[in-house]
Amino acid sequence: KLTEAPDFLLAARMTPADRGTAYHALMQHIALRPHGAQSVLDELSRLVEEGKLTKLQAEAVDVSEIAAFFASPLGLRLCEAAHVRREVAFNISLSARALELSQSSAPVILQGVIDCCFLENGKWVLVDYKTDSVPPGPSMAELANRHARQVNLYAHALEKLTGTPVASRMIYFFSPRAALEVKKGIDL
Repeated sequence: KLTEAPDFLLAARMTPADRGTAYHALMQHIALRPHGAQSVLDELSRLVEEGKLTKLQAEAVDVSEIAAFFASPLGLRLCEAAHVRREVAFNISLSARALELSQSSAPVILQGVIDCCFLENGKWVLVDYKTDSVPPGPSMAELANRHARQVNLYAHALEKLTGTPVASRMIYFFSPRAALEVKKGIDL
C-alpha cells in the first residue's frame, strides 16, 4: 500500500508558498560564507542529510539564486557580520490604532518571524527574503513599497525586543536577485 505519492507528483504540487518555505529553511540553516553553485549544492545535501530540508524542498531551490545572494553586497555584509540572528520569532503588543485596525487604543498582539538580522556598527540590519515571482510591470521600488509596512513593523519589534536600533531595513528578492532598502515609514 502506498502512503505517499511519487516524488514527480509531489514536485508538481509544490506551491509558491512551499517554495518560499524551502528557501527560508535553507537561509535559516546554510553556513554563512560566500557561496558558489557547488557550495550551495553541498549545503543542500548536508541539510537534507540532517533532516532540516526534505529532498523535495532542496530540489525546489534555484541554486544560482542562492549563490547570487551570497555574492551580492548584502550577502557579503551578512557573511562578515559577527552577530547574526535568523528566523527570529516575536510577539509584541501594539494598539489597534498603531496597526491601523481601528481608532481604539486596545492592545493587539502582533506575531511574526524576522527572516534575518545582523549587527553592523552597533545597529541592526534587518533582511526580509522574498521568493515571489516578480511580474512584469511594477518597478522594484513599487514591489518594495508593497512590503514596507511589514518590514517597518518587524523593525519596530526588533528594536523593542533588543533595545538596539535598526539602521537599515532590506528586502531581498531572490528573483530578480535584487536588494532594496525600505525607508522608515512608521512611528509607533
